[in-house]
Amino acid sequence: MQKATAIAVSQDTLHAYYKLAALTVLSLAIYMALVTFAFASSNSPMGTILCNVVDMITQGNLGKGLATLGVIVVGVGAAIGKVSWGLAMTVAVGIAVTIRAPDVLTALQVGGGSC
Repeated sequence: MQKATAIAVSQDTLHAYYKLAALTVLSLAIYMALVTFAFASSNSPMGTILCNVVDMITQGNLGKGLATLGVIVVGVGAAIGKVSWGLAMTVAVGIAVTIRAPDVLTALQVGGGSC
């Protein structure tokens, strides 16, 4: 039969653990408060910037130009044997998903709305 051994913890170590636990709880409380404030404002500056970038890529000429160049480069690479045709199809599907992402998101949102 084995003897049970007690682990001796000094008072200093115990106080350090309590301080660490209190700091963790305080950090989580501050984080939750900041997250609540972030979600409370519907028009944040960073959200506006991200929506502008998404609009440029999905609806503007920038996205169409980049998609066209991507298809040309991958198509030429596939034609000369440097890129597999599977990768070329994957790029084409990725471009289609990227361009149509706002429509899919709008369809999935309950309340509607967009950027």
